[in-house]
Amino acid sequence: MSASRQLEVSLGWSKGNLFSLGSQERYTLEVKNNEQKAVEAQDVILKEDTYRRQYIARLPRIEANQKVSVDFTTEIKERVTIKDLPYKICFTLARTQLSKSFVNNGLGCYNRGLESFKPKSGKSKSPSVYNLLLFGTAGASKSSFLNTVSTMLRADDGRDNMIDSTAAAAGGADHTTRRLHRYMFSKNFAVNFNIWDTWGLARDAYKDTKLIEMLVDGKLPSEWEMSESLDMHRAKFQKMKHEKLETQMHGIIFFIPQMFVTDIDDEEQQRVKEVFQILIKKCYNPMVVVSKVDEIYRELRDHPFTNADMATNLRRRVADAFAIPSNNVRYAVNYLEEQQRSFEIECLAYETIQQALENCQSFEDARIMQYGGMSSKGKADEDGLIWPDA
Repeated sequence: MSASRQLEVSLGWSKGNLFSLGSQERYTLEVKNNEQKAVEAQDVILKEDTYRRQYIARLPRIEANQKVSVDFTTEIKERVTIKDLPYKICFTLARTQLSKSFVNNGLGCYNRGLESFKPKSGKSKSPSVYNLLLFGTAGASKSSFLNTVSTMLRADDGRDNMIDSTAAAAGGADHTTRRLHRYMFSKNFAVNFNIWDTWGLARDAYKDTKLIEMLVDGKLPSEWEMSESLDMHRAKFQKMKHEKLETQMHGIIFFIPQMFVTDIDDEEQQRVKEVFQILIKKCYNPMVVVSKVDEIYRELRDHPFTNADMATNLRRRVADAFAIPSNNVRYAVNYLEEQQRSFEIECLAYETIQQALENCQSFEDARIMQYGGMSSKGKADEDGLIWPDA
């Protein structure tokens, strides 16, 4: 009997065992002996990779048709990032020369790295969680990105490999998202942020740009219909003045499809740039995410993280169009018709969310320096409502 048939090897970890990038990992390796004779004790070697150092544990003698398990803690290399994390973890049983690799389909067990991002504590006028706004052109895959992030945040113990469909995602001119909606990630996952999805920017949307300012200032509630007028808003949402601290946006991810650079007409492109400048003037540092890049770079669908260099020129052109640094432009490859989770798709989403949360921290720090907190004394502003200063 070959070694692979003689010994059945599986890797497991607790579903609640979340890691931070760069922190130790705790696993349990289980080995079953399918032979009619015992297998002598031997070393189990965790192979060194771009993220982990080599680790050796001792596997005890396994009697016939029995199984044993060994717990071990990995040692992580210094100054690693999400780019260093391989999608496989590999072991070798020294005596039997059996090598086994385990593919990490999901990234959910690394949520703790995002959990560290949270509003400043001890500030009476600080929010309890960060609000991330998904904004941009219609059909730019904002809702698909949200589903990808939701899947990424779900811890995976190897049995639950389904793709989330938290938000309806179809895109195109029909504007699948027709209302402002807050997804309470802070309650569903071990993170300190919520994500707000919006109706896409199009010729018939946001004709009054004041809506955009009210949106980022936290003056529009979740479930606000995009077709409602400001007059309706005044009567219906007067109570929002007391809730602004929890509804103001702290970070913005601005989505555009890759055809923005080539196929979009000049008038529409100019309007997108004008809206982007409104956000800049509101002291935000929006991250631009280019979607649907896999439509022109097919290889990115299968390996979106390792083939990142393919989109470098596209990112540079987008950065020039918006007059921002190229490191503030990313691209997205989202779950579409996949039946199983993809480690690389989730790594790409993780990196985008991580940078967006860093921008939230920078925005909060700037507000604290300017006002001593996220809000100050109240006053009446141009729309006739009483709000804290913004």
